[in-house]
Amino acid sequence: MKTIPIMTTKLGRGASGGKVAKETFMIARMRTRLVAAGALVIGVSIVAAGGALSIAGSIPDSSGVIHACYATKGDARIVAGAGDCKSNETHVSWNQRGPTGDVGPEGPAGVAGAMGPAGPAGPAGPGGVAGPTGPEGAEGAKGEPGSTGPQGLTGPQGPAGAQGPPGETTAPKVPPPPYVGSFALRVGGSEPQSIQSFAGCYDTGAVYEPCRIEIEIPFGPIRDWINDSLLAPAQSRRTVQISWVDASGTGTVFELEDALLLEVAISDPDRTDDARTTTTLVVVPTRVSEAEAVPFNPGGRNPPASLRSNHRLTIQDVATNRVARISGLRIRRSAPDAATAFDDLQMEFAVVDVDSWKAWSAAGDARDGRLAFMDPSFTTELGALVLEDLRLHGMTPLPFSTNNGPARHRAYVDVGQAYFAQVTFVP
Repeated sequence: MKTIPIMTTKLGRGASGGKVAKETFMIARMRTRLVAAGALVIGVSIVAAGGALSIAGSIPDSSGVIHACYATKGDARIVAGAGDCKSNETHVSWNQRGPTGDVGPEGPAGVAGAMGPAGPAGPAGPGGVAGPTGPEGAEGAKGEPGSTGPQGLTGPQGPAGAQGPPGETTAPKVPPPPYVGSFALRVGGSEPQSIQSFAGCYDTGAVYEPCRIEIEIPFGPIRDWINDSLLAPAQSRRTVQISWVDASGTGTVFELEDALLLEVAISDPDRTDDARTTTTLVVVPTRVSEAEAVPFNPGGRNPPASLRSNHRLTIQDVATNRVARISGLRIRRSAPDAATAFDDLQMEFAVVDVDSWKAWSAAGDARDGRLAFMDPSFTTELGALVLEDLRLHGMTPLPFSTNNGPARHRAYVDVGQAYFAQVTFVP
């Protein structure tokens, strides 16, 4: 229930019997039961000052105004409009909603709510301007050394450097007089072979000076000893005998005990050189002694000499019949217990054959070859060097020809393995 004050007026007369002013009174404690359905509806009753207030029609009207009619007796009723009042009733009206009041003071801030869940990531913004370079950091700790890489290809030999100052060495014992006379070589009592020259092989006071033995094309047991040194280092030590007959006819036999072959070098085959083909052996003995043996010589049992110009090279699927010169035929080990290594070969060939060499270079494969040392008639092999796993790793044109011959190219060839072929000579 809600009390609604209603202002009304009632006409009366004063003591003078004239018209008196209006007297205002308040209908107090008017109780109204309202039914909410979006507007006041018929059925609301108002009780005030002993009178009944009835309501009819659409209350309030469309303008939000509430209309009422009251009689002089104090009865009042709420109506839909002014036209509903009777002749003995007075029309009054008021707005359902009063005027807007003043704005109240701002209330206190509410308690902060709980943080909501994170929203999805927005798209990446444009890149910012690069900042200035920061100061250089402190040097980091040294890393572990990397693993050893594969061995590179052997480069061409560089020019000789300037001679260094003499070193401080212990003076060796006085070497023997120059080796003059005739020499022969044999291994383990085998068939001897003539020696073209012999040098070194003396005691220096610490170790023996390497013996340098120069022969022609090796054959028989001497060839086998060389191959053992190249292919099976564990079997390469031998007792080698050197027979020396001096100019007076006096002969001596020296034994090179446990001799180890460190190097084998073959003179360069060259179409323009008619000198003899030679094979130089560098041998390191553990001891040199004079043997109680009769000097020996091969007599006429050695093969005939092969000239440097009398060579024949073959390589699988490569035109080699115009190879004019070959250099680098050297096989060596850097120390007694080291593996053998092969120098790169340099082969000069006529430019007309360059296509087959280019095809080999493009294929990049390993091929086998054979270098034969021929007699002057080119009908008999006096010896041969087998070349395995040859790889071509470069070619360069030569700036000039030799002896007005055709233009040449130089090929650089790696050697995987090399040894002397089993060529049988019948004297």
